[in-house]
Amino acid sequence: MGKKYIVLILGIALVAPGFASDLGKEQRWREQVADSIMDGEEVDVMVDGRGVFGIYTEATNGSNKGMIVVHGTGIHPDWQQVVQPIRVAMTEYGWHTLSIQMPILHNDAKYEE
Repeated sequence: MGKKYIVLILGIALVAPGFASDLGKEQRWREQVADSIMDGEEVDVMVDGRGVFGIYTEATNGSNKGMIVVHGTGIHPDWQQVVQPIRVAMTEYGWHTLSIQMPILHNDAKYEE
C-alpha cells in the first residue's frame, strides 16, 4: 500500500470523530507503551501537523503488503491480549503492520464520544 494511502486513511480515522483528544494522557500512554515494545519500532505518524504514536513492524519476507491495526476503546497500540499478537503474527504471513494510537479522550468523557 502506498504511503499516500496510509496517510489518507489515518487522516480520516483520526480526525473524523471530531472530539478533542487528551494530548497529555496520550503522551503518558506513549511513554509507558514505548518502553515495553519487544517487536517493531516506535514511529510518529504525522496527522494535522502533530506526531501520532505508532508501532511499525516489518514483514519477515520483504513483502510489499501492509495493514493498519487499530485498537478499541481504552486500549493502546501494543495491547498484549489482542493487538500485539495480531501485529506480530501478520508479519510472518508477509504483512508489514502499523499499529496506531487512536485518540484518547479525557477521563470524564461519555462512551459515545
